[in-house]
Amino acid sequence: MTIDSAQALTLQAGLFRRFQVAMRPLAGLLAHHPVPLITCLSGGADSTALALLAETYARKTGRQHSTIIIDHGIRPAAAQEAARSAQRMRQCGIAATIRRVTAAAPSSGIQPWARAQRYAIATAYARQQGAVLLLGQHAGDQAETVWMRLNRGSGLAGLAGMRPLVRREGVMMLRPLLGFQRQELEQICSH
Repeated sequence: MTIDSAQALTLQAGLFRRFQVAMRPLAGLLAHHPVPLITCLSGGADSTALALLAETYARKTGRQHSTIIIDHGIRPAAAQEAARSAQRMRQCGIAATIRRVTAAAPSSGIQPWARAQRYAIATAYARQQGAVLLLGQHAGDQAETVWMRLNRGSGLAGLAGMRPLVRREGVMMLRPLLGFQRQELEQICSH
């Protein structure tokens, strides 16, 4: 079963319009050259909804879209979970690439280590493809980021939260879901 953009989001037309608005920061970059889009996919509802929205957007705008799944290799079932996520994407007609972290996990500080590994692999892949990397942080993640920074005594700059569009190591990264609630993303997946 492949995604039909008109059919897949009929009930969520308003959500898709909001997604199109969230993609506007790329308008200048994407206008003259159809830069590919790559969704960083964890397999959860947030990034799965992002992949579905991005695929519909890419098809409507004549762009390539694919996903990258990072297997950190920390848990025994990680490879199977990555394969399941890739298969789910392929069933929706979305290309999926799995990259495995080769570095050994540290005994402490695993979350920051995993995040650094994920960003390093995903940005290297996006740079190689000449693509924009799409990240699935949503409104709840943004609120959590601001709250954590506030608790650490961050200044005004830190309280601004995550920026929707950033350039990291020569790769444009967009967080188009910052205006979406988790329930809305779960709705997209359910549909």
